[in-house]
Amino acid sequence: MDGYSICSRRCKSVHALLRVICVCLRLQGKHYQLRVVMVAPGTMKGATISCSWELKQLLRDCTNTLTQRLEESENLEAFLMELQHIMTKKTKQEGVQQPAEYYNRLLNEIESLGWEKLVYIAPDFCELHLVASDARNRQHLLKIRITPEYPHRCPDLRADLPLPFEPKWTAHTTLRDVSQRFETTLSCYQELWDSLEEIDRHAWVLDPENPTPSCVSRRIVLGKNASLQISVNPAYPRLLPACVFLGAEHGNVVCT
Repeated sequence: MDGYSICSRRCKSVHALLRVICVCLRLQGKHYQLRVVMVAPGTMKGATISCSWELKQLLRDCTNTLTQRLEESENLEAFLMELQHIMTKKTKQEGVQQPAEYYNRLLNEIESLGWEKLVYIAPDFCELHLVASDARNRQHLLKIRITPEYPHRCPDLRADLPLPFEPKWTAHTTLRDVSQRFETTLSCYQELWDSLEEIDRHAWVLDPENPTPSCVSRRIVLGKNASLQISVNPAYPRLLPACVFLGAEHGNVVCT
């Protein structure tokens, strides 16, 4: 049954006698811990609250609303009623939470993968960013958006690569498997990136100004009012690239 229970105690501070109230909130079978510090008896003015990590994540977008309700509530009971209402509304908006086994699996997979490869994790564990280095110590980011159907459905994978990163996925595939396949994929682009970086070092490149790993084209200055646009096939970097000669007076010539 939803509701709350309260226990309180007094603690002496330098300036005043504070009343500390510990509240256990119950909502849809879950228990959330809340701590309220009141600076004056009978009023919520100046009161502060702290809560468990789970409750903080549930109310992460309600900071301003909670502050306003805290100041406007006549007493603690009125504030807790408001808080229960906000929590119920947020729970309905966010839908059904994943079971504990879902998060335990993710934590175990991250442990197996290695925390040093993790550069970002969302508070709700729905998005992870992994970092990997190629043979030239260039760092690459793999963004993993995990769906509620995980592991039975492949996460959404995003990386700044010349071709989409689409590894084979089964219900037994782990984050470690994905990371290893990502590193293997990086090794396939070494010759391509080395060649493009050599062009960047030795030619006057007009575009792009700041090429990313996914960019396989370069526009090179040939002379006054003349340039060459080359596009390398990322799957076959040794083949002659597609070339377009650009000039103001004589038009464009395409070579493939």
